[in-house]
Amino acid sequence: MDSESKVFYQISTGTKGNGQLLDPHIAGFASLSKTGDFYYVHLMMLPGLTFYLSKNKGPETYTVFSKFVGNEETHRLQNPVGQGRLTPDLKSHLEIRFPLLARPVFMSLFPKA
Repeated sequence: MDSESKVFYQISTGTKGNGQLLDPHIAGFASLSKTGDFYYVHLMMLPGLTFYLSKNKGPETYTVFSKFVGNEETHRLQNPVGQGRLTPDLKSHLEIRFPLLARPVFMSLFPKA
């Protein structure tokens, strides 16, 4: 999408252990919207699909949506398909769970240019 930023956050599979992500394998990437209020999420296992990750009003929780309505300034995100959360035992990644996937994916909190 043209409206996405050029800064990418790596999304990986793996397991949590000792405060870090063990045995990571790249599963996709995310990029912050120009307005900064949601991320575009692309998973390699689902090519051609874009998901939208938005922070909830509650502390450290996020929702993944599959539908974007409007434009980047005035939009609505619809069809929740997953959730994310910051966990105290993994400070470097956001844990994202899709109910249809057997295991979580982890989005790095530190971008790669």
